[in-house]
Amino acid sequence: MATEAGADVFLTKPVETTVLLEKINELLGKTPAKGGALIIGVMGLAGGVGKTTVAVNLALLLQQVGQTLLIDLSPNSGHCAFFLGLKPVRHWGFLVENPGLTTEGLMQRHDSGLKLLASPPMPLRREGMDTASLAALYELLGRNTRFIVVDMPPTLSAVTQITLDRAHRLLMVSSDDPPSIQSTMRGLQLLESSRERTLLLLNTVRPGPHPPLEALQRALPAQIFARLPYDEAQAIALRRGTPSAIGQPESAIVTELRRLVKALIS
Repeated sequence: MATEAGADVFLTKPVETTVLLEKINELLGKTPAKGGALIIGVMGLAGGVGKTTVAVNLALLLQQVGQTLLIDLSPNSGHCAFFLGLKPVRHWGFLVENPGLTTEGLMQRHDSGLKLLASPPMPLRREGMDTASLAALYELLGRNTRFIVVDMPPTLSAVTQITLDRAHRLLMVSSDDPPSIQSTMRGLQLLESSRERTLLLLNTVRPGPHPPLEALQRALPAQIFARLPYDEAQAIALRRGTPSAIGQPESAIVTELRRLVKALIS
C-alpha cells in the first residue's frame, strides 16, 4: 500500500481535477513536522520566470548561513547543475534505477560548500522518483543539513504534493507578463490553505517598461514580497556557471534575495 510506504494519501487513476485539487489543499493545510532542515520549495507554474535562477542563488546565499542542499526535481534535464558550473554526472535518477545506492554518493559539492542533488540529464527508462522515496529523502537528508532548497517541477503531481506537504516555506516565482500572472493567480488559489507559508516573488526577466507594481498587486491574491530587478549580467553569469550570489554579491538582485533569506530564517 502507498500509505504503508510513507505517502500521506494515494489516488486511483484516472483522477478528476476537482478531486486532485481537494487533496492538494488537504495536504497544504497540514503543518510541516518540526525538527530537521528548513525546507523551502521554489515554484513557478509558467516557464521562463526564472524559478531555477532564484533557487540556485537562494541556495548559495543560505549556504553562507549553514549547510544547504539544493534538490533539482525536474523529471529530466534540470538546469541547477548547469547554472552552478557542474556536470550532472550523479543525480537522483541513479536512485530510481538502483534503490540500494546511498544518497550521499549521489550528491555533488559546489566550491561554495553547497550540496546538489541534480536531476537526470536524460529521460529515465521508467517513471521518476516515487512519493515514498522522496519522503524518505527529505527525512534522511534533513538530519545533517540546515536548509533544503527544492527547485520544483511546474506540474501538480504526487511528487509535488509531497514537497508541498513537507515545505516550511513556499516561494511562488512569477514574471510580470499576462500569461505568467494568470498562471500565478491560479497557483496562489491552490495554495490558499498555506498562504501564511507562501511568499510571492516577481522576477523581471526582460528589459523595457513594466506594469506598475501597484497594478500587479491589485490583480494578485497575495502580497508581493519583492520584485527582483532585471539584470542582463545575471543571464551571462549563469551561462558561465557563476551565479550572481557568487560573481556579483553586491548586485541589486542579490540584495533583494538577501532580504528574502532574512525573512526565511527569521
